[in-house]
Amino acid sequence: MKTKIATLIALMVLIFQAGISQGWKDKHRDWKDDDFFDDRIEEGWRHGKLTRDERRLLELQEERILEVRRWMLRDGHLDRWESKKLQKMYRDFNRELRKQKEDRDRRHRGHR
Repeated sequence: MKTKIATLIALMVLIFQAGISQGWKDKHRDWKDDDFFDDRIEEGWRHGKLTRDERRLLELQEERILEVRRWMLRDGHLDRWESKKLQKMYRDFNRELRKQKEDRDRRHRGHR
């Protein structure tokens, strides 16, 4: 009887941990995910924090980064220099995205 209870508890713990780790992965995506910044731009647009021009410029910048990434991955892997360069590009992009979302320019005038 004790072994059945212990087995049941262990199984419940494993299921619980699997559920938590899956939820964490969904919420904490990183810059290596192609849609990560695209989703953030879209969210800023939906909430009226980005103007049409800001959105276009950010999308162009994101596309340029993805082109550079594709070019760097042409041999199938990133070396240390390429990885650092991409991380810097994404940090700069993230900084610009945050700056544009937090400035006083709004798509909807009522949000000021």
